[in-house]
Order: sequence, then C-alpha cells, then structure tokens
Amino acid sequence: MKRILIGALLCIVSFGCAQQKQATNPLQEIIYNARSRGFYFQVNIREIKISVARENGQLVVEELPAGVWKELKGLVEGIDLEGMGQMKVPSQESSTDRAAIADVEVVTEHNRFQSASFDHGKPPKALEALVNKIVQLAETVE
Repeated sequence: MKRILIGALLCIVSFGCAQQKQATNPLQEIIYNARSRGFYFQVNIREIKISVARENGQLVVEELPAGVWKELKGLVEGIDLEGMGQMKVPSQESSTDRAAIADVEVVTEHNRFQSASFDHGKPPKALEALVNKIVQLAETVE
C-alpha cells in the first residue's frame, strides 16, 4: 500500500514540476523543415506571424489567425521536448530519396529542441498532430 501511495505522490510531483518548467520556459517559435534535392519547404511560426519559404525562393509572411498560437502551444505541451531527438520514426524513405527529410524545432525562451529527422508527411506519432497542424497552416499561406 505504501508503494502505491509513494508512486502516486511521485507522479503528482513530477507532473507539477513539468508544468512549472513549461510555465517558466515559454514557447517562442516552432520551425518545420522539409528538404531534398529540388525540394525545400520551411515554416516558421511565432505568436503573431507565420512565414513559409519554398524551393522557388518565395517567402510569404502572414499574420497568424487568432487562437492558432494557443492551439499550437497546447500541442507542444503534449510532447516530451527533451526526448524529441530520440523519437522512433515510422519510415526511412528519405534515406533513398523517396521522401524529403523533415524535422521540427521547438524554440522556448531558454532552449531549442530538435526532433530526429523523419520522412516529410510521416512524422513520429508523438509529433503527428503538431506537424499536421503546421502543414495545414502553411497550405493556407499564399
């Protein structure tokens, strides 16, 4: 019984510490890169703007729609930022040029967290919702 109680207490304390760490290290920017020979796609998102760069050299910067930053922050909070670099990738088609190489970088006030490289369009499960939202937003920028 004591073990269960101690285990539950440790979970509560560690969850509280993680919440406090995120509160003292606020999100500043999210960067998504995908590249291969002849293909380049970069999305930078900050609290008030989104910029999208493509292989043709075109850079488009727009205002971020209301409420989107809060949604992105919620998605980031559900990710183990410290473990992003060691996430298991679902496929490795980029190693044979069948897919562009992609990665996500999360920039906070005090740290930069970079994911392991993965195939564009096939992110690790833990990053899937965030990557899908980023790509969806980028498609609306013209």
